[in-house]
Amino acid sequence: CDFLEGKSRECLEALRNEMLVAAQKHEFEKAAELRDVVFALKETLKKTRKFERDPRRLSADEEALQALGEALRLAAPPRTMECFDISHISGTFVVASMVRFTDGRPDKDQYRRFQIRSFIGNDDFRAMEEVVGRRYRRLATEQKSFPDLVVIDGGRGQVAAALKAL
Repeated sequence: CDFLEGKSRECLEALRNEMLVAAQKHEFEKAAELRDVVFALKETLKKTRKFERDPRRLSADEEALQALGEALRLAAPPRTMECFDISHISGTFVVASMVRFTDGRPDKDQYRRFQIRSFIGNDDFRAMEEVVGRRYRRLATEQKSFPDLVVIDGGRGQVAAALKAL
C-alpha cells in the first residue's frame, strides 16, 4: 500500500534491508524472493515502458472476442467497444474518459476525454449521463456507427445514468 501511495523509495529501502538481514541469517530463499520483488518494483518505476502486442497473437484476440460475445450472449463478437470512466481530483475537478477498442486492440486515435459542462461538483451519475449522451448524440448527428459494446466503469448508478442518456 505504501508503494502504491508513492512511498516507493522507503519501500525499496525496507525491502533491501530485509533482504540483507535474511541473507545474514542464511535464509537464502527468502533473500532471493525479496531480491526478485525489489527488481520487479524497480522495473515498475522505470519512466519509459512500452507494451507491445505480439503480432502472432491475433488468433488469441479473435478467441477472446468470441468468448466475450458468448459470455454476454451477444449475437456476434463485439468488434468495437467503447469504455467510459469518471474521475475526479479531491472531489472537485471532474473529468470523463472514453477508450475504444477495435477488433480487440486499442484504437488510440479514438480515445476521448470529456470535461463536464452541465454542473459543477462531484456527481458521477450526472457526469456519466452527460458524457454518454454527448458521445452518442454526436455519433448520431454525424451518422457514424455506434460500437457493438459499451462498457461503463462503476456500479448500478453509473450504468443506469448511461442507459438514461442512451
